Amino acid sequence: GKRVATGSWDKTVRLWDVASGSCEAVLEGHSREVTIVAFSPDGKRVVSGSREKTVCLWDVASGSREAVLKGNSSGVTSVAFSPDGKRVA
Repeated sequence: GKRVATGSWDKTVRLWDVASGSCEAVLEGHSREVTIVAFSPDGKRVVSGSREKTVCLWDVASGSREAVLKGNSSGVTSVAFSPDGKRVA
């Protein structure tokens, strides 16, 4: 891939261009530290988990948050897409 996604203690997800090392986008929407991020198999979406007990789904092209998944009993430390990209675990 051409991009890397990072989660940060500043409550953001950042998308980086690997070749240039520059930050392409800062995705804001979590209210606590972001602990985990993962790309969808097609690279079009990113899922992020945080200490606020939520999971966010992001559109990479627009940087917009598509969904907020609530209901975890503690901070989220693992996220993944299914191989077909249709489900988040």
